[in-house]
Parts: sequence; C-alpha cells; structure tokens
Amino acid sequence: MPPAVDLQAVWNFATALLIGALLGIERERHKREYDELTIGGLRTFILFALIGALGGWLTLVLDSPWILAAALIASLAPVLAGYVISARTQPDALGLTTELAAIAACLLGAMTTLGYRELAVGLGVIAVPSGLLASALSRVRAEEAAAKSAVSERALERQWRD
Repeated sequence: MPPAVDLQAVWNFATALLIGALLGIERERHKREYDELTIGGLRTFILFALIGALGGWLTLVLDSPWILAAALIASLAPVLAGYVISARTQPDALGLTTELAAIAACLLGAMTTLGYRELAVGLGVIAVPSGLLASALSRVRAEEAAAKSAVSERALERQWRD
C-alpha cells in the first residue's frame, strides 16, 4: 500500500506557490510597464517561494533550523547577483523593490510550511497593492521630473532668444 499523502503539506506548498505567483505577476507587470531588466518574473518568484517552503518543511521534518538558513542564503545569492548586474548595466535605474519582493517570496513560502499559512497569505496579499502603489508613485515622480525638465529647457530657449 502506498504511503498516505499529507494533505496539509500539499495545501501548504500550494499556498506558497500561489503567493509566489501573486508576487511574480505583479513584478512581471512592472517589468513590462517600465521595460526594465530585473532578476525575475512569474516563474522565478514561484521558485523563490518554493525554495522557502522546502526550507521550512525540511526544517520541521529534520528538526534543524540550519536548513531554512541555507535555503534563505541560496535564494539570496541570485538576488544579490541580479542586483550587481543591474547596478552595472543600468546604474541610474537602481531600485530594490524586485529584490526585496524575491526575498519576501522566499520568507512567505517558509511561513506557509512552518505553520503560519494564513499570516503568509495576508502579508502576500498586502504586498501586491504596496508594489502597485510604489509603481504608481515612481511613475508620478518620473512624469514630474520630465515636466520640470521640459519647463527648464523652454526657459533656457527663451533666455537665448532674448
């Protein structure tokens, strides 16, 4: 007889994957809207959440907190590498939102398997509108800067004509 499937674990992993997908969809939208190079999108964020969920689950099963620490470090390595590459290729467009969202996806994934699934879902749902708000504020700032620049250029043109 095959071993019984732990439905609670399946539900926890599914929740982690959905949280990763939710964050990944928001980051994909941002990436397309601003035509930015970032460390990842939908699939990458699902994987970050899966790494966190696996780390949390193995921590419980093997009773060793070092496994979760190793999972977090493993997820931080590509985040840090992506940030360094972005800093070199687009130094004037630096931001940490995507990188922090990736770390959050990993931690929220861990929370789902460590017994804090409902809290992880709540925090994930709150994180998406926060990302949308940050994107909207960035867009407003960029538009304001462009408008100020255009006004300054017109003023300089008038000065040169006078």
